[in-house]
Amino acid sequence: MSRALMWPRKGRPWSFDGDGSLFRLVSEAHRIRLAHLFDPVLAVHTSVVEPLPHQITAVYESMLPRQPLRFLLADDPGAGQDHHGGPCSLKS
Repeated sequence: MSRALMWPRKGRPWSFDGDGSLFRLVSEAHRIRLAHLFDPVLAVHTSVVEPLPHQITAVYESMLPRQPLRFLLADDPGAGQDHHGGPCSLKS
């Protein structure tokens, strides 16, 4: 049993009367899905964290190219986090 492809006959075949917000949502989803192809360090550029150059090198040049990924990325102690906690505890 063959099935024929049925085209809808309502309205013009190539009109611009579709849902604009739905089109924007879908096009933005495609843009985000393909963004890593144009900017390999997209996560760094879109976050509020400012990594140091040696951290970017460690992740993008040393860790990610090695598959399977079996690393633990740890922060070094004494990097100044306690200086940020002191003023916060004094304010409360």
